[in-house]
Amino acid sequence: MARDERIEQIISKIISGEWLNYTVKEITEAVFLSESRLTHLFKENVGISLKSYILIRRLEQAYRFVNSGGKVTQAAMESGFASSAHLAYTCKTLTGISITEVLRSTKK
Repeated sequence: MARDERIEQIISKIISGEWLNYTVKEITEAVFLSESRLTHLFKENVGISLKSYILIRRLEQAYRFVNSGGKVTQAAMESGFASSAHLAYTCKTLTGISITEVLRSTKK
């Protein structure tokens, strides 16, 4: 099944970083869909919720930043998290791995 063009656009803009810090509401406004329609369409096309997808991509960006020698606080801000504590909480919740474990594994 081919993905909906709007979903492809959203994924592309999130991956490029252009919409990485957008909320679901801001994305719905950008693609002219209601929030309920977009969340249903996204999950149907991708298999996970839009909110989870955005968080995963934010974590990915934060990991890259830390991996390249950046500080956790700066990684959190650059990746759209409210604080380093929010990044740490999200990391542990979504992956089961603490941010300190991520840091340790990047220094090996």
